[in-house]
Formats: sequence, structure tokens, C-alpha cells
Amino acid sequence: MNADYPLNWDLDSLYPNPADAAFAAQVDRLKQDLRALAEDSESLPMFDVDPSRWGAFVERMADALGRYEDLISFVGCHCAADAGNKTYQRLEGALASLEPLWQQTLTNVEFGLKDIETGRLETIVSQDQRLAAVQFYLEERQRSAALRLPKGQELLASDLAVDGLSAWSRLYDRLSGELRVEVMERGEVVRKSPGQVQFDAPERSVRQNNFYASEKAWRTIADTCADALNHIAGAR
Repeated sequence: MNADYPLNWDLDSLYPNPADAAFAAQVDRLKQDLRALAEDSESLPMFDVDPSRWGAFVERMADALGRYEDLISFVGCHCAADAGNKTYQRLEGALASLEPLWQQTLTNVEFGLKDIETGRLETIVSQDQRLAAVQFYLEERQRSAALRLPKGQELLASDLAVDGLSAWSRLYDRLSGELRVEVMERGEVVRKSPGQVQFDAPERSVRQNNFYASEKAWRTIADTCADALNHIAGAR
């Protein structure tokens, strides 16, 4: 049976509006939980010493990550719907600033799994149902650990990403969301967002005109884009 879903979502049916105090309370709670996870990850025992403790910790990780991803997606949808809303932009930045806490936790977990042999990992996982339920995830994290930089460099990279890769992405979203391209439609000049401009029209002349109009619009913010690219190159 096929389900019909509306094209326009009622975002506020999922969470309180980002401008409400109730939403701020959820963000504060998440921040506290991520900070506690990061601190506790520093004192995790070796993976094969206490599987039950790891099981409880992984359960906390799953809960926090689920809420973190939900809130990021929720605010991102609000930003996409209202690209000029400064409150939403600030919240998106605030949530992005929590990423180093999550990366600290993830780094410590991966280093805890790094030196465990594959066969040994399977034996340990089988001792706790919570670990057994996420065995594939743990094996994936173990493989990722082999590609990690030294711990200090990993944590530095995640700190820099907040004002590097992550900030560049948010800046691009804001600029492209506010940008308007003037194109001719049925004898009238219409202002559209970049994503609404049709580059696959059957008529080549229409595609050309839309391309030139888009180029003209992007040139109005060329200096800002150049600064952003220079900063992202510095972060990398």
C-alpha cells in the first residue's frame, strides 16, 4: 500500500519552533549530555576489560547522536525554508559548535577498539546484548580507527572544522539562500533563488540566458565567496 506524504512539512509538529524556549531547553540538555559523554570517554577501560560498561556507554552514545542529528536536521530545514532568519542561523551555528564534543567521544571509542583483534571483538560483543545489536557499527569504527591521526591532531581537526568546513557550509547556505537571479519568463523579469533557475530547459537559448543570469547574480557576491574559499583552504 502506497502512502501519500504532503510536499510541505509542518516542521513544528516535530519539535518546538527553534525560536521557542522549549527548543532551547532541548539544545541545552543535548549539550550537557554530549559534554558528559566526552568527559566519560576519556576514562573508558580497554574494550575487553568491561563489556557491560561499554554496552551502557554505547547506548548513551546512540541516544545522544539520534537527538543531535534530529535537531541539526530540524534547524537545517527551518534555515532552508527561511534563509534570512538570523535566529535560525545562530542556532545552526550553535549546534555545529557541539561537533567537537561528539568527535572527542568518537575518537576515544575508536582508539579503544583499535588494537582489538577481529575474532576477539566478536567474542566480547557477544557478552552484552547492547554491543551485539551494534556489532557492525563497532566493526566499522574499528576500521576507521586504523585511518586516524594521532589523538591530539584528530581533536584539533574537529575544533578547526567548526570555523572551517562547517562554517563554510553554513555561509554557502546563507549566501545561496539569500541570492536572487533575475530571469525572463513570459515577457516579465522574475526573481528566483539559484535552485529554481532552470538549466535543463529544452530550448538552448533559454538555458544560455539562465546561465548568464546566474553568473551575473553570483558575481555580485564574488568577493565574499572568494574570502570563504580562502578561509576553508586555510582550515584544510
